[in-house]
Amino acid sequence: QPVTEWVDPKVQQQALQQLLRTVDPAVLTLSEEIIRLIPPQPIGSSRNREMVNIRTGVTFDPLGAAESAAGMTMSLLFNPARAQRLVEFHAREASQPGLEEVINDVLDATVKSKTPGGLAGETKRVVDYVTVNRLIGLAGNMRTGNQVRAITMRALSELGDWTDGKGSNSEDIAHYALLKARIASFLDDPKEFEVTPA
Repeated sequence: QPVTEWVDPKVQQQALQQLLRTVDPAVLTLSEEIIRLIPPQPIGSSRNREMVNIRTGVTFDPLGAAESAAGMTMSLLFNPARAQRLVEFHAREASQPGLEEVINDVLDATVKSKTPGGLAGETKRVVDYVTVNRLIGLAGNMRTGNQVRAITMRALSELGDWTDGKGSNSEDIAHYALLKARIASFLDDPKEFEVTPA
């Protein structure tokens, strides 16, 4: 029985694509029918760990729910130990997916994908923000290896350049400007930058 063995790169790519489906706005956006079924939080009741953090006061926050779900997926994808393994395994066996490849696939499926209209568009913008935030967290994590931080910082720098002038409507223009400013702020002073939790 082998002590360790490589997982087929095709299987890993399929697994990544399945994970990326969990942050697809078409999957994360709740229908109006479902949203209307969720009542406001009762007055006097306290929030607990079983409740989604919200920004809407007492009413249910469908974007907060999407942010929480995206945060779970991105925290797994950009886990520092996993990122380090991607660098190491790719160096040992070139057919294994590397960190740069995974980051590019994630960004293509999120930030660089087309923005739908309506609530799904707002959901996509939430997912984009969580994705960039987790990348910033990985790049700023001093417990990861230098190459993990180098690859992630380069990806963030390139993404900051990519966002320049992006957006076909006022919501998207504002969204990409925020992402660009957030990335620039981090790259200017990584040690002083604070990553906000999803």
